[in-house]
Amino acid sequence: MQNVPHQLRGNEIYKVRSIFYSLGDFVMMNNSLDDVPADMYDQLKVEPGSVATPELLRARNEKEFLHPNLYETVIATSSFRDNHLIRIELHPADLGVNDKSASRGVPHIAAPSTAKRILKQI
Repeated sequence: MQNVPHQLRGNEIYKVRSIFYSLGDFVMMNNSLDDVPADMYDQLKVEPGSVATPELLRARNEKEFLHPNLYETVIATSSFRDNHLIRIELHPADLGVNDKSASRGVPHIAAPSTAKRILKQI
């Protein structure tokens, strides 16, 4: 497994198997860490101890996790019969890009308009 692009990408059927190039993130809990690695202070050019962890995480999220696509994904299920793919179901999920509380990053079923947009992407 390699690092992923953190956003939903396309899929294809290859030799009767489904390939999902990226399903994005399923849970994004960047706002609920108690401790952060020391190099995060360096990355954000902040002096350790000068801000509280929630403030540091908020600054990081505002810098690196702004795009709504990072908070949209699908739950994919593939069904097989006799070792052959017979169905793929995609269930759009929203990680709450507009949530400002600890619920931001927690997956839930996407609203119909969001679900339509997510499915159009893939």
